[in-house]
Amino acid sequence: SNKYVRIGTLLKPVGTYGEIKVEIDEAFILDFEDSDHFFVKINGSYVPYFIEGLRETNYMLIKIEEIDAPETAADFNLKDI
Repeated sequence: SNKYVRIGTLLKPVGTYGEIKVEIDEAFILDFEDSDHFFVKINGSYVPYFIEGLRETNYMLIKIEEIDAPETAADFNLKDI
């Protein structure tokens, strides 16, 4: 059985530090805020990414460890979390 559940989507990079706008389904917001990592499916495998920071403006912004530029962040555009 699949132990991965889709909880949201990574949207577009915001700003110059590699932060990414993220949309999390209402039911998973608290779990997501309490977690230090999440998984993204890349080439058929689930890859863990670690959350360096999370902040809310009009929407939720996530900073992923080792993603420090909008160019790298753009690789995550529209990927499921």
